[in-house]
Amino acid sequence: MADVNEKQQGIFDFDSGNLDGYENLQREQEERLQNIRRTSGLPVGRWVELTIKGHAGGITGKLELAAYPDADDGRDALALKINQLLVKPADIESCVMLDDQDI
Repeated sequence: MADVNEKQQGIFDFDSGNLDGYENLQREQEERLQNIRRTSGLPVGRWVELTIKGHAGGITGKLELAAYPDADDGRDALALKINQLLVKPADIESCVMLDDQDI
Protein backbone atom coordinates (compact mmCIF):
# COMPACT_ATOMS: atom_id res chain seq x y z
CA MET A 1 0.00 0.00 0.00
CA ALA A 2 1.34 3.43 -0.91
CA ASP A 3 2.31 5.86 1.80
CA VAL A 4 -0.09 8.80 2.20
CA ASN A 5 2.64 11.27 1.17
CA GLU A 6 3.79 9.33 -1.93
CA LYS A 7 3.14 10.85 -5.34
CA GLN A 8 1.31 8.76 -7.92
CA GLN A 9 3.75 7.60 -10.58
CA GLY A 10 3.36 5.84 -13.89
CA ILE A 11 4.93 2.39 -14.18
CA PHE A 12 6.80 0.72 -17.03
CA ASP A 13 5.41 -2.83 -16.88
CA PHE A 14 7.49 -4.73 -19.43
CA ASP A 15 6.93 -8.10 -17.71
CA SER A 16 3.26 -8.05 -18.72
CA GLY A 17 4.24 -8.35 -22.39
CA ASN A 18 3.21 -4.76 -23.02
CA LEU A 19 5.88 -3.39 -25.35
CA ASP A 20 4.33 0.08 -25.45
CA GLY A 21 5.31 1.10 -21.91
CA TYR A 22 6.59 4.52 -22.90
CA GLU A 23 3.52 5.23 -25.04
CA ASN A 24 1.29 4.16 -22.16
CA LEU A 25 3.19 6.48 -19.81
CA GLN A 26 2.78 9.38 -22.26
CA ARG A 27 -0.94 8.63 -22.63
CA GLU A 28 -1.33 8.52 -18.83
CA GLN A 29 0.45 11.88 -18.45
CA GLU A 30 -1.77 13.42 -21.18
CA GLU A 31 -4.89 12.13 -19.38
CA ARG A 32 -3.67 13.72 -16.13
CA LEU A 33 -2.99 16.97 -18.00
CA GLN A 34 -6.49 16.91 -19.52
CA ASN A 35 -7.94 16.43 -16.04
CA ILE A 36 -5.92 19.40 -14.73
CA ARG A 37 -7.18 21.53 -17.63
CA ARG A 38 -10.77 20.53 -16.87
CA THR A 39 -10.62 21.12 -13.15
CA SER A 40 -8.55 24.34 -13.23
CA GLY A 41 -10.11 25.88 -16.34
CA LEU A 42 -6.61 26.87 -17.50
CA PRO A 43 -5.06 25.82 -20.84
CA VAL A 44 -1.98 24.18 -19.33
CA GLY A 45 0.49 23.07 -21.99
CA ARG A 46 -0.69 25.71 -24.50
CA TRP A 47 0.70 29.06 -25.69
CA VAL A 48 -1.04 31.86 -23.83
CA GLU A 49 -0.88 35.52 -22.94
CA LEU A 50 -1.27 36.04 -19.20
CA THR A 51 -1.96 39.17 -17.24
CA ILE A 52 -0.63 38.65 -13.73
CA LYS A 53 -1.34 40.72 -10.63
CA GLY A 54 1.55 43.07 -9.91
CA HIS A 55 3.12 42.78 -13.38
CA ALA A 56 2.81 45.48 -16.02
CA GLY A 57 1.65 44.21 -19.41
CA GLY A 58 1.03 40.68 -20.55
CA ILE A 59 3.39 37.72 -20.53
CA THR A 60 3.40 35.49 -23.60
CA GLY A 61 4.66 31.92 -23.45
CA LYS A 62 3.74 28.32 -22.87
CA LEU A 63 1.76 27.78 -19.66
CA GLU A 64 3.26 24.71 -18.03
CA LEU A 65 3.09 22.76 -14.82
CA ALA A 66 5.98 23.53 -12.48
CA ALA A 67 5.16 20.18 -10.85
CA TYR A 68 2.40 17.62 -11.22
CA PRO A 69 -0.08 17.94 -8.35
CA ASP A 70 -0.59 15.01 -6.03
CA ALA A 71 -3.38 12.98 -7.61
CA ASP A 72 -4.65 11.85 -4.20
CA ASP A 73 -4.87 15.26 -2.57
CA GLY A 74 -6.91 17.91 -4.39
CA ARG A 75 -5.99 20.50 -1.76
CA ASP A 76 -2.54 21.10 -3.25
CA ALA A 77 -2.25 24.43 -5.03
CA LEU A 78 -1.56 24.12 -8.73
CA ALA A 79 2.08 25.07 -9.43
CA LEU A 80 2.38 26.74 -12.85
CA LYS A 81 5.14 28.48 -14.77
CA ILE A 82 5.42 30.60 -17.88
CA ASN A 83 8.86 31.55 -19.23
CA GLN A 84 10.44 30.19 -16.01
CA LEU A 85 8.25 32.52 -13.91
CA LEU A 86 6.34 30.64 -11.22
CA VAL A 87 2.65 31.57 -11.16
CA LYS A 88 -0.20 30.74 -8.80
CA PRO A 89 -3.66 30.45 -10.39
CA ALA A 90 -4.96 33.03 -7.91
CA ASP A 91 -2.49 35.59 -9.33
CA ILE A 92 -3.74 35.25 -12.92
CA GLU A 93 -5.99 38.18 -13.87
CA SER A 94 -6.58 37.03 -17.46
CA CYS A 95 -5.47 34.17 -19.68
CA VAL A 96 -5.86 34.18 -23.46
CA MET A 97 -4.96 31.02 -25.36
CA LEU A 98 -2.92 31.84 -28.48
CA ASP A 99 -2.72 28.47 -30.22
CA ASP A 100 -5.66 26.75 -31.88
CA GLN A 101 -5.30 23.26 -30.42
CA ASP A 102 -8.30 21.70 -28.75
CA ILE A 103 -8.09 21.29 -25.00
